[in-house]
Formats: sequence, C-alpha cells, structure tokens
Amino acid sequence: MAGIWANTAFYGPEGPTLRSSTLWTVMGALDIKANESSLKRSNFVVLDFPKLERINDRMILTGPLDRFTARFGKALGTFNAYIHNTHITNVTLDTQPISWITIFDNTPIPTYQEDATLRSLEVKATRVDGRLNVAGNVYYTAVSMPNMEYASHLRIYNNTDFETITSSASEIQSVNVSHNGRRTGLSFPQLKLIGYEPTEGWYGLCKASNTCFGSFQGLFAINLPALAKLVSEHEGLHFINNSISSLQLPSLSHVNGSFQVEDNELLRDVVFPRFESIASSLIVRNNTQLLNFTANVLKKVGDVEMSGAFTNVEFFSLREAASFDLRSTDPSMDCSWLDSNFQGKVVKGAYNCVGNHTAPLTPRRPSTPTDLPGAVDPDLNQDQDVPVSLGGSDGLSTGAKAGIGIGASVGGLALIGFGVWVLLRRRKGVEAQAQAPSREEIGKPELDGKEKPGVEKNSELVEADGGGERVTRELPTSRLGDLTGRAELGVTGRREGEVVELP
Repeated sequence: MAGIWANTAFYGPEGPTLRSSTLWTVMGALDIKANESSLKRSNFVVLDFPKLERINDRMILTGPLDRFTARFGKALGTFNAYIHNTHITNVTLDTQPISWITIFDNTPIPTYQEDATLRSLEVKATRVDGRLNVAGNVYYTAVSMPNMEYASHLRIYNNTDFETITSSASEIQSVNVSHNGRRTGLSFPQLKLIGYEPTEGWYGLCKASNTCFGSFQGLFAINLPALAKLVSEHEGLHFINNSISSLQLPSLSHVNGSFQVEDNELLRDVVFPRFESIASSLIVRNNTQLLNFTANVLKKVGDVEMSGAFTNVEFFSLREAASFDLRSTDPSMDCSWLDSNFQGKVVKGAYNCVGNHTAPLTPRRPSTPTDLPGAVDPDLNQDQDVPVSLGGSDGLSTGAKAGIGIGASVGGLALIGFGVWVLLRRRKGVEAQAQAPSREEIGKPELDGKEKPGVEKNSELVEADGGGERVTRELPTSRLGDLTGRAELGVTGRREGEVVELP
C-alpha cells in the first residue's frame, strides 16, 4: 500500500478504529489528521494492524486528537511517529521496537483544565530503539513513561508548564532534559545505566554517533537513586543550571566520560558515597552556595577543574589525576594538604590550588568515609574499637558482629562458673564452715592492691569423685574472668596435668 490518510470527525463515546488483518507493508506515510473544526474531546483513533511489518516513511498525527492507540505487528522493523499540533493526552504504542517518536507543539484544550488527567501526557511504550522527543508542548503539567524499560535517545525540552517527568526505564543510552517549567521535578527511580555496555555486540545510535550522555538542566528536583554508571567515549554526565539544593547520587560509581556540576545557584550539598572513578574531567564551577565538596571514595580521575567559594575540598582516596586546578574565592580554603599529597605525586601533570597554604595545627582527617559502604578495610587492626551502627543487625560491621559473639561467649562461661560455685557452696556450706580456717589465717582482700591477684586465700572441703579434697577457688581478676573468659576452680592435692571432673 502506498500510504494511508484518514480524516477523523467522530464525536461519540466510541472513536474510529482502523483495522486490517492482512496489511503488512506501507510504502509511504501513515497520516492521521483530525478535523480542525472540532473542539470536542471525543477525538481519538485506534489503529489495529496486527500483521504490519514495515512503514517506509513515518506516521504523522495532526489536528485536535485527544488519544491515540496503535497496535502493530511484533515484527515491525521501523516505526517513526510524529505527533504535532494536536490535543493529545494519551499515546499508547503497542509495538516493539519503536524507532522514533516526536511529540511536538501539542496543546490540550484549556476548557478542560478542571480535569487534571487531561493535562498529563502518558507514553505507554516499553522500548524505543530510536528517539523519543517531547518538545514545545504547553498546558501539560506532566509526562510519564510508566512501562518503559529501554530508550536509545530521550529528549524532553521546552515544555513550559511541566511539573513532573517520570520514567520506569532502567537503561537509556542518551537522555537530555532541559528548559521545561521552572518547578519541574524529574524522577527516574529505576535508571541504572546511561550509555551502553561495552560487552554488547550492538551499541545503538549513541555509540555510532558518539552522543551517549546524560544532561539534566533547569530542574527543581532530581531523583536518580539507582544510577550506577555512565558509559560514553566522548560525552558525560552533566548537571547544569538547576534549582536543586542537594545533589544525591547514592549508587553512582563510575563515569566513563566527564562529570560536570555547574551554575547551580542553590546547590549546597553533594553526596557521592560510591563514586570511584571518572575517566575524563571533573568540572565543578560557579555553584555559589557550594562550600564543601567531598569525594573521599574517588580513586581515579582525569582532569580536575574546580572554582567557587570552597572552604573545604576532600579527595582522601585519590591515587591518580592527570591535572588539578582548584580556585577558591575564600582565603580560608586549606590547600596545604593538597600541596603535600597531590603535587608531584597523585597529580601527574599541572597542579594549582588557590587558597591558604599554611598547614593547620591539627592534621587533616576525612569528614566522610573513605571506603565503599559495607566494605572492610584489610589494613584495619581487629583489636581496635570498631564503630557500631545503632540500626538493625544488618547494619553491623563484621568486626562488630565478631565482638558481640566473643562477648556473649565470655559472659556465658562466666555465668557457668558462677553457677557451679554457688551450687557447691550450698551443698557443702555446713562442712565448709566447720573446716574453715580462723579469721587470722585469712588474707586481706585483694582490692587494696597489697596482695597479688589470684593468690589462694579461701578454701573449703568439698567432695569430688566421692572423696574429700580441699578445693581452692580463685576469684577472677575481673567480672568476666581473664582474657580467655575462664572462671577457674582450682583443686589442691592433685598431680599436675590430672583431669578433675565435677559431679
């Protein structure tokens, strides 16, 4: 078929359904155009072509369409959708894969603003192997991609009324979000990878064009809790001109590219507890309220370029840097530790630090952990006191758990020894009193320090193995006994090495 063109003017509760069980190729374009004279919200269309495998040109939707659903064959090789100048509020594309979707310059009818659902654009595609563009749309307050698992290119820009942008994708090769509403919040809670995996045989469009990157600009809130790495040969991860007060990337560990934090005027706090390596540049500039920058897990970076009102910068685990340039406008910024540890050692190339070069009286120490969360330092002396979390047992370190186990064992042995002592005393209390030495024969208590601990001072007659033996009890030097946790019951009159069994 050369092409399909449909002009819809359906106003009832049931919109038009175009169905063909035999159509498998469209040599030209698939053009759906709503009647421009219609202002009713019943304009929607369903395309049902289960055998369709090819559209040579693209699908175009224009006019006051409200909803659009396409069900195409699973073998569809290429699918390009261009949704322009419509009233579209819902797009359902039940076809895999989707190559290109552009949702541009669409405006829902303002008379329906009391219905919040009509101001939300929902794209129900699960996979986009080409580009998904959402741009220039007014009156919409949200765009969601609740079923998305993967996208090659995702670009969302110039949507002036946007408040929320959400996606369930776990992998996006390239994402660019910029110039939307002033209070737009972005949440990609399942996004783990931006870029491509080097082990894959197919890298998608961004590998072929060297355009794998993540750029987040003009946002009021950013939520990327699962983002672990960015893989790109020529691009990087960029946070520019946002209105966020805190940038938290709790899972980010590797950026195979550059990492940029720039022109975020309200940014006061950055949290990167797992950030280990940056293949290219680290750029942190013109964040006027960012005074403290810590990346104490970072071990390897290319070029470091930082400028601002920094009072404290920490890279306590850094082992390799190509160059280092830190320019602080605050004269209290301590450069002395960086001078002694980085210049000519960690930094292989040019080194510069603008700030105070006088070493403080107290040695510098990291203010954040220098190991990955949950990691055990192999150089840690196990005899040292280990900090223990006040949370549940899952948060305890290995050393803390071992200490608890040893303490429980020591306490248990001490209680057993004390119980045996009480039992013997009760059974033979009368005989012990009869055989007890006179008061003059009893030594002084050990608490005054004039007698050596462990000296035999009290004895009494008890029965062991059926015979009367004089047994000496030696009180432990501490509540839990000696360092091995033993509470001893000494026995006199026995040969060295002989085993004594208690009844």
